Amino acid sequence: MTEATTSIQALITQIQGGPLNYFLALAALGVLTMSIVQAAKNLLPLRERFHRAALQAWIARRERERLLEVEQHLIRLAADGNFKALYDADTEELCRNLEGVGQLAVDYPLHGSFATLLRSMTSPHIDDDLAILRNPAITGDARVEARDRVRQHLAQSINAFRLSTSSRWQRRLHLTSFAVSFVIALFALWIHGGASYLWAPFSALIAAFLAPVARDLVAGIESLRKS
Repeated sequence: MTEATTSIQALITQIQGGPLNYFLALAALGVLTMSIVQAAKNLLPLRERFHRAALQAWIARRERERLLEVEQHLIRLAADGNFKALYDADTEELCRNLEGVGQLAVDYPLHGSFATLLRSMTSPHIDDDLAILRNPAITGDARVEARDRVRQHLAQSINAFRLSTSSRWQRRLHLTSFAVSFVIALFALWIHGGASYLWAPFSALIAAFLAPVARDLVAGIESLRKS
């Protein structure tokens, strides 16, 4: 008997036992949902594809015609050419690597394709300062001030990308958790027979909110074990 089948049967038993047991069963449903979603994340290239699509859209704002070239250059600098390592990382880690590449490009704007990288990672509002950095004849305070403005703008641009990407990823996880919880709850009610199927959306909604809590608790326990 599989773990999923055992958990579903436990859910049915708990629902029959009263309100307290019902909410305990919802907690178990949240843990089961978390386990399924986490397993899907580990076994399938979901985050990898999501991050690649997000980064490509970010680059394409400015360098659509050279999208693949810029992307490959970023992968070489940020992850030593390891495509999967870069895109399968957490959003926070991905953005830290982008920050490192961006700072390198700011310090050496005349080296290779760093000027194109800077352009792809910033907005048109900073084009005048990028032109100053690309002109070796401009020195002194004007160059220093332009570099500082580009550096600050780059940091804010990556922060905006981090916030937007993380928010969309979390939203997808929550929707997926709800869908998984809904299917499990519906299946449990179908096995039980006679129960109102109107409970399925309610149960799925609560379990979907409990799943991230369970995931965070597991992550915290794993962190304590490693420390």
